[in-house]
Amino acid sequence: GEGDKLFGSLDGGTTWIDITNKVTTIHLSWDGVTLNNTGNLKLKVTDAAGNDSAVHTQNYVLDTSNPTALNLVSSSLSTSAASVGATVSAFSTTDTPANGTFSYQLVEGESDTDNGKFTIEGGSLKIGTTALTAGSYQVRVKVTDLAGNSYEAPLTITVSAPPPPSPTPTPTPTATPSGSR
Repeated sequence: GEGDKLFGSLDGGTTWIDITNKVTTIHLSWDGVTLNNTGNLKLKVTDAAGNDSAVHTQNYVLDTSNPTALNLVSSSLSTSAASVGATVSAFSTTDTPANGTFSYQLVEGESDTDNGKFTIEGGSLKIGTTALTAGSYQVRVKVTDLAGNSYEAPLTITVSAPPPPSPTPTPTPTATPSGSR
């Protein structure tokens, strides 16, 4: 309400700093502080009469590590599966701490030759507006974790023509012995 102030603490509640001016409608942007690798943020509201609300504690893990690996779960498919809009594969990403939420995008750089033939939807690589023929395709993908840390990797997709059908063997007639006399 009117005259309420938001206070924050990064030292377990020993020191409280007025951060009222760091809040917009629903966002807190507390600049000028240094966070440890892990810790907690404590918040409380003090009203105009000096009464404190209950303290809310939010634990955090500061993620400063880039993802370290990016692959396709499956990197090969047949021409019959390489149709317009078909999913090639989901991405597999290694990141510490593993928060499990990533965004992916095709980016320019080494091995981006075939980026224009693909799209990314959610966590999957998809074939773009033209079906693929047999061959090897190169794309460059960037993965970004929730903290904004990123990693880029060249990926190869192999499209194979199905093997020709095996001919059905024709039975060879066998001579039937005629009776001996």
